[in-house]
Amino acid sequence: MRAFMDEVTVERATPEPPSIDAFGEALADATRNGAAIVDLREVEYLDSGGINALFTHAERARIRTNELLVPVLTVSGLAELVDVER
Repeated sequence: MRAFMDEVTVERATPEPPSIDAFGEALADATRNGAAIVDLREVEYLDSGGINALFTHAERARIRTNELLVPVLTVSGLAELVDVER
C-alpha cells in the first residue's frame, strides 16, 4: 500500500480557468517527494491536456473523482494505471 503525502485539489472552473501548465506544475510539485492524491470531485470537464498531465504523473498519483469523469478516465486508460476513488 502506498502512503499518500500530498494533495492537489482542482476546484470548479472560474471565468479564467487555470492553465494546463499550472495544473502540470501543481502535479509535479505534489508528486516530487512521493505519491499524491489528485482531487477532481468538483471538475465537470477534463480535456486531453488534463488527461496527458495526469498520465505524466500516473505512477505517483491517486485520483478522487465524481461519476461524471469516470467514463473519461476509463476510456483514456488512466483508470487502469491509477487508483481511482469515487
